[in-house]
Amino acid sequence: MNKEFQKELKALLEKYDVCVGFECANSSDLMGVYDEKIVFQANKHPRENLIEIDGYWLTAYDLD
Repeated sequence: MNKEFQKELKALLEKYDVCVGFECANSSDLMGVYDEKIVFQANKHPRENLIEIDGYWLTAYDLD
């Protein structure tokens, strides 16, 4: 990943105190992604109160 992009993305996640969630269907593969979701979520609220996602979460701390 481009270091400058990573630095700017981390700054935005910290500035707005959010994290990003991503999920897709189990049948997704290299030929296609199905039932995909991308969610921006405020960190001050428990995730379960905003949306249920069993996928992956990206926080500013992941970009260190």
